[in-house]
Amino acid sequence: MTVSLDALDDSIFRRMNDVDFPVADVLDGITAAQSAGFGPIKVNMVVKRGTNDHEIVPMARFFRD
Repeated sequence: MTVSLDALDDSIFRRMNDVDFPVADVLDGITAAQSAGFGPIKVNMVVKRGTNDHEIVPMARFFRD
């Protein structure tokens, strides 16, 4: 399964994806997919310089743990 998540910061996530739902919904969906036995789950992140490039390390840490 592949999930697109461009930021952990809610405002950046919403701005980059032009959506009206919180990043927490995406994270809850990933957790639900894991609980349902889906795996491996791949998280894709599109990086835009000056917009979310500072989110790379926090994102890697979040999903590593």
